[in-house]
Amino acid sequence: MQTLNVSNEQELEALQRGDYRLAGIKNLNLNLPLYSFPAEILPLGDLEMLDLSASGLSSLPEEFSVCLPKLEILSLSDCAFSIFPASIAACPNLVMVNLNRNGMTTVPEGAIPTSLRWLFLTDNHLRSLPDSIGNCSELTHCRLSANQLRKLPTSMARCRELTLLRLSSNNFSSLPTWLFRLPKLAYLSFAGNPCSSYSPIDYPPCSRNRDWVYLDAPNRKISAANIFINRRELGSSITSVAHEGLFRRPRNHRYNKVVFRVFVGENAQDGTPEDEIAAHLKAGSHHHLICPIAWFRAADLQHWEREDCDETFHGGLVMQRMPPGYRVLTAGRAKQPYPSERHTPRPVKISQLSVEECLGILHSISAVAWHLHNRGVAHGDLVGYNVYHNITQDHTLLVDFGAATIYTSDAVEEVRPCIERIEVLAFGKMLEHVMSLANPWCRWGRVMDPPSGLDGERAELWTFDRRVCAELDRLTTRCLREDVLDRPSFFDIQRELGSLVDGYQSIRDYHLYPMSWTVAH
Repeated sequence: MQTLNVSNEQELEALQRGDYRLAGIKNLNLNLPLYSFPAEILPLGDLEMLDLSASGLSSLPEEFSVCLPKLEILSLSDCAFSIFPASIAACPNLVMVNLNRNGMTTVPEGAIPTSLRWLFLTDNHLRSLPDSIGNCSELTHCRLSANQLRKLPTSMARCRELTLLRLSSNNFSSLPTWLFRLPKLAYLSFAGNPCSSYSPIDYPPCSRNRDWVYLDAPNRKISAANIFINRRELGSSITSVAHEGLFRRPRNHRYNKVVFRVFVGENAQDGTPEDEIAAHLKAGSHHHLICPIAWFRAADLQHWEREDCDETFHGGLVMQRMPPGYRVLTAGRAKQPYPSERHTPRPVKISQLSVEECLGILHSISAVAWHLHNRGVAHGDLVGYNVYHNITQDHTLLVDFGAATIYTSDAVEEVRPCIERIEVLAFGKMLEHVMSLANPWCRWGRVMDPPSGLDGERAELWTFDRRVCAELDRLTTRCLREDVLDRPSFFDIQRELGSLVDGYQSIRDYHLYPMSWTVAH
């Protein structure tokens, strides 16, 4: 037996009798209410993963690390630990600790295991972190959102492997300068802090007694006849629930299929619902975004009985409906927040795409990233599972603003170029991944000789594929540079990729209209 799921009292009693002591259990999930730590777990010396979430525990035994030396993952979310359990500090192989939503107020010095790679402390009451966190030299993911932190220990500058840092919904009035010298930091979120403050959500300008607002015509009233919301749920995220519906624009007799995103959650791992709504409104419209059409803040709509919109209702957005045919670029998310009627979670088979098709995807992502940063919005989660691509339409969409940050505040004026280039590193990782799976006819580092029988246009396109791969290889190297300010901006990236995209069209135009092309050039 590798995994044991204790889900009822009978299985708990069997565990307490020692029935599983010799079963070789490596993964134990026990999510029942507990009055104290079950001593029968300690003899399970082969445990590698222990999940005691929602058990109500508030302490661990002192011999915890001695009895469970092979433990790698420990999840204690939704428990009652007011103090970080120091007994796990000596666990030699512990790489992941989850203590989200514990009401924790204190992390003692030396309590954090130095072997950690993932540390989750979201939604607690922490005012400070110990200097000893800087000894976690292998720390890559650190989630600290929804606490009361005002600053980070300077010792964290030694966490040179840090890739993801979530600081949303804290009390940071500024960001430490050493943060922008971390060579591998690619995913940063700090929405909901004084240093990322934005005016209350009143964009676009509208009367405060107006519950529904067209984003392109804020002064035009929306009546109940313009709105039809279906109870069918399309998808959900931590902060919102999406329903299908029909919506009619001003002076238009035709209803359009749309998605009503109702923001009903509380603090998420990456930010609040208000932060996500504000980021959508600030981002505006773009060809490669799912754009909001209208914004509503009514807490009680008579024509829709919303069982999921109780006292936690934060407002909502009417958004474009993603047409069928889109697929995620890479896997990695269990539930997609932007589904279509025939959406499939199966990712795009990048290995079956041509170099030109991959280039088009990357150019689209860089163009929308430049659009966002030009408006002072950092996406915060620029990864493959937030990118959708329609192969038939050759169209790409960037989705999910759950980790987005508006950074137009004067408090971050001096570090704005650094904030953009942190996200450039994330783009560089995506670029490297996409092109490593591109058409095997022309892969990184092993470009083959041209197939026999190529002539004319096809031969030129093959040669241009080689040039594109070389250019993308160099661009990847520049995006992945350790010095943050040595990386290119998204404006430069999208311009370079755009010129390569135009190169393919120029070759086709030359062979399609050779005489007119020669005269024009």
